[in-house]
Amino acid sequence: MSFEVDFRTLLLAAAPVSALIGDRANWGELPAARPRPLVCMWNITRPGDYTMDGPSGLNHAFLQVDCWADSYLAALDVANAIEAALSGYKGFVDFTEFQGVFFTGRADSKEPAGGAPAQRYNRSRLDVEVWYSEFDLPDLVELQAVADAFHQIVHYDLPWIEGD
Repeated sequence: MSFEVDFRTLLLAAAPVSALIGDRANWGELPAARPRPLVCMWNITRPGDYTMDGPSGLNHAFLQVDCWADSYLAALDVANAIEAALSGYKGFVDFTEFQGVFFTGRADSKEPAGGAPAQRYNRSRLDVEVWYSEFDLPDLVELQAVADAFHQIVHYDLPWIEGD
């Protein structure tokens, strides 16, 4: 999996969000024929995080989440639901550990500017900062092996912990 897939999964797992948009959340694509409201997400920048020994394993992304709807209030409803559901989120989704999801800005617009009213859509843009780590299957297998070894030490080598 990837960060993008896991972020979309996280977004759509929030019941208030999916109640408004269903599964209409895409990366880098605003399908013209899909019903609105919908969400389009963009990676703005993903600066690396480094120590003197190289990459730290902690990733950092700045995202733009565009909430599109036929009316201004419907676009705001989607943006508000996303912010309420994800602000400050920490946790795992598949192979991504989200260490913090932060909302850093908002802006609203009508697009395309100057278009005929019937062809214009309302957008509420969320600026999002995400700190995360990605794991692959070998990493998780290794972590499980360490956890199993620790469990064996605690429960078999130190029996008084279980009340014996």
